[in-house]
Amino acid sequence: MARPSIKEKRTQEILQAYEVCIARYGVAGTTLHRVAEEAGLARALIRHNVGNSDELLLAAARNFVLRSKSSIDEWLKDLPSDSSRIEKMFENLFFKKPKSSIDVLVAEALIAAAQTIPELQQLMEEWFANFKASIEKELTVAFPENSQEDIEVVAIGVVGIYYNFASLFSLKITKLQIHSYQSTIRLIKTLM
Repeated sequence: MARPSIKEKRTQEILQAYEVCIARYGVAGTTLHRVAEEAGLARALIRHNVGNSDELLLAAARNFVLRSKSSIDEWLKDLPSDSSRIEKMFENLFFKKPKSSIDVLVAEALIAAAQTIPELQQLMEEWFANFKASIEKELTVAFPENSQEDIEVVAIGVVGIYYNFASLFSLKITKLQIHSYQSTIRLIKTLM
């Protein structure tokens, strides 16, 4: 297997630096200068490897969406295949330590910027749809007697509860984690 090229390696470093910057400054406050500084590279190398600010934003969003999809696939792959699958799925969602603490901040920044950038809007809709579809699929298997509309309503509710929990997690609100998990379980019980 061939080793990744220097350009591929550098591109990944730049995209990681970009995510750190948008988590810190938002999309509007993230400049090529800040990204170059965070990556420890000359600004010209940012442009050479990824492109201008708009190209960098879309490359980072595509990278974020792919990484999120991979993370969801891994999350589901590790679940048991017995009757405890749904419960374990949501335990892992709310109680397993995330790989990256900046992902929620990155998602929030990308969602905010998507309001005025159609291609970014499309990427973030894909990100949302993938998460929702993964939950819908699991709920459909676990509760086959329910209509697709009921499954979709519950899946959207679960995504909303989780995203609210994840966006507030750093505030260390007492019982936020357990109550968010319990709310999810109560919502899922409407399918029983």
